[in-house]
Amino acid sequence: MSQNNPPSFYYLIYDWETGGLDATKNACVELAMIAVRSDNFEELGRISTIIQPYGDFDYTEGALKANGITLEEIIEGEEIEYLVNQVIELANKAKVNNRDGKAILVAHNADFDRNFTQQLFEVTKKSKEMPKIFAGKEDYYGNFQPHAIDTIDLGRLKWHKNEGEVANYKLETLTQQCGIDLVGAHRAINDVIATKDLLLHFKKCIRSSDSEDQGENRFRDNLKFEY
Repeated sequence: MSQNNPPSFYYLIYDWETGGLDATKNACVELAMIAVRSDNFEELGRISTIIQPYGDFDYTEGALKANGITLEEIIEGEEIEYLVNQVIELANKAKVNNRDGKAILVAHNADFDRNFTQQLFEVTKKSKEMPKIFAGKEDYYGNFQPHAIDTIDLGRLKWHKNEGEVANYKLETLTQQCGIDLVGAHRAINDVIATKDLLLHFKKCIRSSDSEDQGENRFRDNLKFEY
């Protein structure tokens, strides 16, 4: 990686597979996370780990059926303390070499993944580490909220479901719309790779339209996604 002109920020593109939809009740099952530069998407490192049972968090039969992860695999997974330390290490590796640079989270349905991230940092008593490694701010109640880019929102900007351009904004649908291969959906690393490719697709669309815009209309009539 070139150190002459480092980008102003980095992305941590990630996905949780979970034991259900409720972060207050259901356990995290698997995490995949890839760190990339914001300018050229050069990969800086990755995590792909199944997680041992912990605390009083449980698993629903439907969730495990969806992701295909067995209880035997979960029992043989990594301890959550080890996993959180991996996340911290990867985020620090991806941080910009200045005091303000922190990693920006990226996910497909980012609010869902952010809730489970907060769960694990809270359970391992490392919540205070989050503002050190992730971009974000404290909310009204004084709780740190990591900033996250949601590729669902980018999909909504580009395609309109009510006009029949897409059937829905699921990851499988949007990647297919872009001509991106998604093999083995609902396993974390496969979904993360697809999300990374989807984000890069949207970035290329924006930069392509931006380079063609000239004059006073640059940020008004002519700013658009290009197919």
